[in-house]
Amino acid sequence: MNSSFGALLLLGLATGSAGAQAPGCTYETCALRLRSRFWSGVSVVQGHDARRVARLGLFAPHIDLLASGSDSTKTHYLAFRAKQNTGGGAKQVSASDHLQQAIWFYNRDLGR
Repeated sequence: MNSSFGALLLLGLATGSAGAQAPGCTYETCALRLRSRFWSGVSVVQGHDARRVARLGLFAPHIDLLASGSDSTKTHYLAFRAKQNTGGGAKQVSASDHLQQAIWFYNRDLGR
């Protein structure tokens, strides 16, 4: 990795914060979770009304909420994207683990 790319990556990781969530965003209204449906597959949904944030597929979707979250959220989200987009059995399991951890850290930072 060249040094300018590494610096940009670190700068990108450092710019997000837990405050990136909308004002008044509580756990009940903004928490993320995975939802599996027979016809539509697996999606990331938000809040008690399960608004779809992203649909999971062969390639990792861009999820703004996770990309702009805290350092821990962002680190696991970026690892999810890297492993999901690489493919392969063990990497898919690891990608899923990282996505679940990113969601956990995102939810942890929400107001109660």
